[in-house]
Amino acid sequence: MYLVNSDVWLELLLDQERANEVRQVLQNVEADKISMTEFTLYSIGLITTCLKKEAVFEEFISDILMESGVERISLSASDQTTSP
Repeated sequence: MYLVNSDVWLELLLDQERANEVRQVLQNVEADKISMTEFTLYSIGLITTCLKKEAVFEEFISDILMESGVERISLSASDQTTSP
């Protein structure tokens, strides 16, 4: 399983310098082997909104989360503590 963070997704979504590399990697990995945290999702939403690219975020939600099968990981409060 691969945990993909916001920097990687944003590289692709904003068509930045390494977007083609990201695209190639993601095309070579099955979607059900890719995950992202809710923090990553919210970060992408905030950044695209600040850049006035809300449509990019909406398309990302539709394509990546709803259609492709990329898993969204939600952590409970107990998952975020270091005590047993």
